[in-house]
Amino acid sequence: WMYKKISLDIFRIKTLPYLAFKAWRTMLNGEEVPIITDEDKIGKASRSAYYGGWTEIYKPEIEKGYIYDVNSLYPYIMKTKEYPLGKEVIWSNDKEIENYYGLIKAKIKVRNKYKNLLPRRSKRNMYGGNGEWIDWYTSEELKHALKTDKDLEIDIIEGYKFKKKG
Repeated sequence: WMYKKISLDIFRIKTLPYLAFKAWRTMLNGEEVPIITDEDKIGKASRSAYYGGWTEIYKPEIEKGYIYDVNSLYPYIMKTKEYPLGKEVIWSNDKEIENYYGLIKAKIKVRNKYKNLLPRRSKRNMYGGNGEWIDWYTSEELKHALKTDKDLEIDIIEGYKFKKKG
């Protein structure tokens, strides 16, 4: 399939991650993909907004339903959802969250919650809970958190708006 569809010889590529990367780049049909670096303001914001996996152990209780153990949703998300891609990025200090698709630096206020949906970092780990802090998040994370927690306050400081691709 790989060779017929996108002319990739899987026997010449030594690792699966590199094969996936080459397939993705080939399927872009020549569209430029910007390389984000640490020196770049958008690169710093992107890395600050990325929290990686957050796992916790709870006592599972379920009366009727199913339990799923998911290793990785990245392939599914890359295939079925929109994601930011391209060079057209706009800095903004727009205060309306619905006008964003990208990264937002915001002041977060959480009160009277054992756990909230937005992680934050200390020098040693990642945690949730009550308090006020400023950090970078993806716009979609913040929109979802607002839908699920009506007591959450988010004050946008600045952000980067991307075009949606997928």
